[in-house]
Amino acid sequence: MIFVQRPECPTDLEAVLTAKNEYGKALNYYAQVPLPKKAFDFGNYRQPKVKLALNRLFHKKCAYCETFYAAAGALNVEHYRPKGGVKDAPDPDTPRYWWLAAKWDNLLPSCISCNQKRKQHAIPHGASIEQIKEIIFNTIPKESMGKSNYFPTKDQVYLDSEDDTGKVEEPLLIDPCRVDPENHLEWYFDRDHDEPIWLCTTIVPFLRPKQSDQGQDEKGEKSIQIYGLNRGDLVYTRLIVLKQIQTICAAFVDALYSLNVDVSDAQKEIARKGLKRNRLQLEGYMLPESQYSGMAKAFYALFKKELNASAAM
Repeated sequence: MIFVQRPECPTDLEAVLTAKNEYGKALNYYAQVPLPKKAFDFGNYRQPKVKLALNRLFHKKCAYCETFYAAAGALNVEHYRPKGGVKDAPDPDTPRYWWLAAKWDNLLPSCISCNQKRKQHAIPHGASIEQIKEIIFNTIPKESMGKSNYFPTKDQVYLDSEDDTGKVEEPLLIDPCRVDPENHLEWYFDRDHDEPIWLCTTIVPFLRPKQSDQGQDEKGEKSIQIYGLNRGDLVYTRLIVLKQIQTICAAFVDALYSLNVDVSDAQKEIARKGLKRNRLQLEGYMLPESQYSGMAKAFYALFKKELNASAAM
């Protein structure tokens, strides 16, 4: 998950989101006595122009796990605050946040696995690559993960209406357009420390809550749990990308060392070109439009730290 700066809603997009007096119809719907049992059927947020804007803003990546959803055509327009009710609230049948159903700043693009509650594989910390393969390919998923209509808040304080100003609501899920995920999450590379990070044969990328003297970050913990940010298939797919980055880092180190040995000028020129090519490749993995760019940045930072340390020895 990475921070994404959301622009103001364009006028033409606002027209789509407010079309057909959908808000007014929903207002009348929820004013009925007794309250309807079914949630209002909103449709404006699903319009092609809304999806186009979200695709452009997030580069067709899930706002939560950074997976490309476009290849499978599986974009879910996700409501950060649920549009019908909150499952983990003390009174889950109370309609909440319906007034945000077509608000631009409440909409995010999500993959199915982050957005929908479903059975998925849980991967324990310390699992080897072989154990991860065994889990995801040979066992039936049993752990329920995915956001659905869950929206935990501190002390379970929720707003009851759009005019409710008597409460202070503090969400415990990260919205990457409102807060920087790096303030709440950090990458942990489970690895063999006997090898340099660019040569580790056993290394698995996990997200964990930010650690501090006060303990682990609550928003990070809840976000990992509810979005399923360490689910089996996701960890394995990130691992494939990480191995590609490792290969480039190893080539970078080889080229760097070639400049420090007694070789011909022609060989040094080849090494310099290799360094430039490797650096550009690594920078490409860290671009906002690249899949798992947050992981790539964290790995690259560790790579540079360990490389500098080895050079100083």
